Amino acid sequence: MLSFFFVCAILIFIILVKGVFRLPKASVSKENKKDFLKKCLIYINAIRQNGGRIDKAGLKNATGVAWPTLDNAIKKHFSLSYSPIKQNDNEFILDRNYSILAGISIGATQIKLFLCDFYYEPLWTNQSLRKNLSQVLDDLKLEDIRNNTDSQNNDVDWSYFCYKRENSIEGIVYRLEKIFNVLLKNNFLSSNLLSIGISFPGIINSDLRIDFSPNIKCLRNINIKDLLSNELWTKLKEKNIPVHFEHDTQAALIYEKEHLFKSNKNWASKKNVCCVYMAAGIGTSLIIDNTLYRGTSNSFGELGHTPAPDLLTSSIPDENLTIKERDDKNNYFYNEKTIIVSQKKNITPCECGKLACLENAFRRNVFDAYDTDSYLDTINNTKELNNFHINHPYRYRVLKEYLGYIIGLTINLLNPDMIIFSGRIMRDISKIGNELNTIKANSAIGIPAAKCQISLGSKDIFSAAAGAAISSLHCCIQEKDFCEIKW
Repeated sequence: MLSFFFVCAILIFIILVKGVFRLPKASVSKENKKDFLKKCLIYINAIRQNGGRIDKAGLKNATGVAWPTLDNAIKKHFSLSYSPIKQNDNEFILDRNYSILAGISIGATQIKLFLCDFYYEPLWTNQSLRKNLSQVLDDLKLEDIRNNTDSQNNDVDWSYFCYKRENSIEGIVYRLEKIFNVLLKNNFLSSNLLSIGISFPGIINSDLRIDFSPNIKCLRNINIKDLLSNELWTKLKEKNIPVHFEHDTQAALIYEKEHLFKSNKNWASKKNVCCVYMAAGIGTSLIIDNTLYRGTSNSFGELGHTPAPDLLTSSIPDENLTIKERDDKNNYFYNEKTIIVSQKKNITPCECGKLACLENAFRRNVFDAYDTDSYLDTINNTKELNNFHINHPYRYRVLKEYLGYIIGLTINLLNPDMIIFSGRIMRDISKIGNELNTIKANSAIGIPAAKCQISLGSKDIFSAAAGAAISSLHCCIQEKDFCEIKW
């Protein structure tokens, strides 16, 4: 009898040694991951942008790397245990669970958090990772402003998390602390979280100072790093999670460019792309020869703070307007508020100090908003924006004039292959997407206009947060804020 138990014990020991009951594998060190990514990002991007898998010929064509060099890279790097690129016969496959990225956008209307896997797909859609992060996702939902009444509403898109805007430094610090503490307290997430990106609006210099942010007035002469406490920086360092920063308009373009590889590969091949981001402000970002352009001091694209005319269509004779457009025009010009404001000349200057900048003129003449707060209230009303062309047909014509001004200026000055319109205004005023090409034809010089594709962006509400996450990967690898990003 004893010998029977002894034999059983020996068998159990052998089974355990052989690993039938394996313990969880130790996570790969982030330094190993970062070192690999630095050497092989060109291959990773080529596979990701091809839907996550590619054959040898496709990889060679996509990277432009000669076969001997590519073959050497495959032998030297792809077989490493910490490589996300796995070879299956003649095909290379990218492991979407290799790392997690986080992006936060500090906006004038909301603060958003986006978590994604190594495909840049929202973490919420990744079933295998969701199982390990159910508690994290539940904690992040608690203060999400979309869903305070019904936490079990499965129709809500949890691809991102949305929190109320903060108008003070203390409020922004508090929200960042809340988000970071949730992300860092989960061991699985913090060990797989490669990097975090945070995007901000305004003039953000390359020395990490925000000179001013017109629509978040407390962000003036602020060092961005000071928005995270010393204690939080210590925790991040202990867990080896770098945090990098990005401009919100640049972040939006980074995301829109990556999204094109999934939605329209012909457009994704465009090398000179401009993004016009229209939300609380109006900004532009630019890719030149497949490289993100930042400007000398990282402040390229402050289109909203350039001088612009009052593009009111009041010069159009009333007989050329529809009855509804005439009524809307009269309601606009002769309502009590407009008359009082014009009599008192009580127009609030923009934070940039000018009355005649594009943002101010656009807000007044399209949305009848004479200060930042009233404008933000208007664009936060999704229903109002969705019905804007119906309820305000005259001002909708004014909107199209401003878009024509922006399109003409962009094409005539920059001569891009493509202009992408992104942001809340372009997403929520649903009719405008169908009219962009007509507006373009009437606004820019013939041949440059004809060669320029114009389109609405992805319509994803988290574009700036997602772009910040993607930017953080590049900055993490290059160990530099506002790093060079190429496609």
